[in-house]
Amino acid sequence: MDVALYIVPEKKTDNIDTSFKANALATLSDELLVEIAISMEVDPLMSFLGKNPDSDLGDFLNILDTGDEDSSIYSPDKWFSTADGLNTIGALKKYAVDNSAGLPESKQIVSELEQFETILNALSTAGLRWHLAME
Repeated sequence: MDVALYIVPEKKTDNIDTSFKANALATLSDELLVEIAISMEVDPLMSFLGKNPDSDLGDFLNILDTGDEDSSIYSPDKWFSTADGLNTIGALKKYAVDNSAGLPESKQIVSELEQFETILNALSTAGLRWHLAME
């Protein structure tokens, strides 16, 4: 089963296509994503993870949730500003371009990050927040 990351808008809108799923980006390890975020001084990509109600992962994370919003790594109803997301996506894209020789599937990852930028820019224009989901 392939793993994919995708963007979930705070509210559904027919004007913005959010159906895109990033498979190559999802293959990067959490450790590498955190390392990149630290080096680029941005929020780690997975810090934007929110609830995917259709996912077994969401059920598992609900079991782990302590009920204390500040201590949980997972908050099902937390939404993020598009500006914060664009900052992280832009930094990841720069890293992928600058380090393409050492990053497997770098061209695909850059393409996926550009798709995420397009979606987040559209959500920003619509005044919508977002979170990241995984399947």
